[in-house]
Amino acid sequence: MKIYAGIFFFLLALRSGAQVPFFKSHPLAEEYLTVKVEKIYQDRQSLLWFGSTEGLFSFDGLDFQPFLKSDSTSQHVTAIYQQANGMLWIGYRDGSIYFLEKEQLVRWQPEEGTPAKAITGFAEDNAGHFWFSTYGEGVY
Repeated sequence: MKIYAGIFFFLLALRSGAQVPFFKSHPLAEEYLTVKVEKIYQDRQSLLWFGSTEGLFSFDGLDFQPFLKSDSTSQHVTAIYQQANGMLWIGYRDGSIYFLEKEQLVRWQPEEGTPAKAITGFAEDNAGHFWFSTYGEGVY
């Protein structure tokens, strides 16, 4: 009897189909078709951020929204990070650093200036100090 039950469940498993994967395409606007994405970051609200050669884009699961610097400097994003307080920081290949405030990119301009080399990463330590690294100018 156990053999028949085993054969029955085996045949039942063969007839039942596995889950079929579902893919949905979310195209960018035509002017961004040449964008090369180099960084992907998921923030604490589960929003996806894409750092690309043409700027920063957010994706909420339905639509892409571009966040572009207002000046004419390089839009090439090289680092993305969200602090514990929720502030989103974006580093660029030209060494500039921006943060997102009220859905606008705001340039961070410390007294000593920003590096001239690409920003490669951000971090925050347990004491609340904010750090960033560069490609060729060390850690600040």
